[in-house]
Amino acid sequence: MTIPIPLDFTVHTERKLGRKKAKEQYKKKVDPRSPGGKRRKEAKNTKMQSTLEMIKRAVKNGFIADYVLCDSWFTCDELMTTIRKIKGGAMHIVAGVKNGNQKYGYQSQLFNAKEIISLLKKEGDAHRNRGWGVYYYEVVTTYKTVGAVKLFMCRYPGQKKWRIFITTNTKLSFVEAMKVYGLRWTIEVFFRETKQYLGLGKCQSQDFDAQIASITITFILYTLLAYMKRMGDYETLGELFRITQQDICEKNLAERLWMLFEELLLFIINAISENGPMDVTMLTQSEEYNYVKELFASSFIFGQMQSVNVTTLDFLIRFASAMGI
Repeated sequence: MTIPIPLDFTVHTERKLGRKKAKEQYKKKVDPRSPGGKRRKEAKNTKMQSTLEMIKRAVKNGFIADYVLCDSWFTCDELMTTIRKIKGGAMHIVAGVKNGNQKYGYQSQLFNAKEIISLLKKEGDAHRNRGWGVYYYEVVTTYKTVGAVKLFMCRYPGQKKWRIFITTNTKLSFVEAMKVYGLRWTIEVFFRETKQYLGLGKCQSQDFDAQIASITITFILYTLLAYMKRMGDYETLGELFRITQQDICEKNLAERLWMLFEELLLFIINAISENGPMDVTMLTQSEEYNYVKELFASSFIFGQMQSVNVTTLDFLIRFASAMGI
């Protein structure tokens, strides 16, 4: 399964707030030239503006994709035209489009998707993918200022409505286009897993900077876990998160256990160095021995030691005695 890597994000404020909400809104002084100030300015942009800016930032930092994927909500002339101009047309689009009144140039006239489907039905150009059980039409048209685009009109089993997909790569086949578009599902999985396991969107701070920091830390953690999965590739990301969490707990447990061992060893060494050789029985009856034993009894790891026949304290004392400490 392809693992998405988050490169950027934006947070948007509500367009209109009532007077009461605007008055109660948390505010603080921020330098407009600072990262926080720039984020606040960005929060007022439209989602389309932010989308295009994030794509440009990614390209500027060396991330050039073969395809930009989006659903029908984002697909528009502005998006496709802008992306095709980046890096001399290095990137193409595969996207869903609404089966509405958008006009496409076909046979020297303008038609919407429904009208084009009717024309193709008359021409008898229907295709079928037996593996998916899909009936589809594909046709090269023109779209506004974008230029030549290829449309795929699909009807899946059990569905009466046609789904429309568009790509600026007119050489792309239907199967290839659907495989590329199917990668969008990994984005949905990404948001589900970050919300379920990493607490995305659960920051309760009213500070805008804290919200930005929370999302950033979540994405960094996801990237690290995704890298670990890529290297191992044997567990789901959720299971990997639980393993990592358990590993951290085990390390904390080992640290506390070692602290108790170290305290006991220092006690034995000091007691023997001050009093000379001691009988093991006398040592077990000393106040120091009972003190350390109480430490173990009150610790959170004592329950795991109760099933051991020879206690760790007795073992260490016998070990120290055998070594002549």
